[in-house]
Amino acid sequence: METLLAVSRMTFGLGFLIAPRPCASLFAIPYTPEAALGARLTGTRDMTLGALLLTSGSSSSEDVRRRALLAGIATDAIDVLSCLWGYLDGTLPGTAALVLGGGAALMLDLGVYLWYARPNGHGKRE
Repeated sequence: METLLAVSRMTFGLGFLIAPRPCASLFAIPYTPEAALGARLTGTRDMTLGALLLTSGSSSSEDVRRRALLAGIATDAIDVLSCLWGYLDGTLPGTAALVLGGGAALMLDLGVYLWYARPNGHGKRE
């Protein structure tokens, strides 16, 4: 499941990094030079978080995996709040806020699920 989250983040990030215009239109964000920069910064961030989570799965330390999940959880929570803030102050259109905030909420939910799914690090609840 961590691999799915990691690959999803990296794919999303790569798309925003190399093709910001189509990705912006996919998420109903008006394409401007500022939006292009924001998309590329977001893409870089998500590729890094995905790679961190992907490589933490091969680590023998459960602490490394949990730190990678926590980094993603914190980032996604801030993204959800940022979308809400942007919608409320009028800088983010409703559709874009819903799509981006919904995507961040989905990643947040998956990260929280993974955080609690393996409390002992072996996939079994004690």
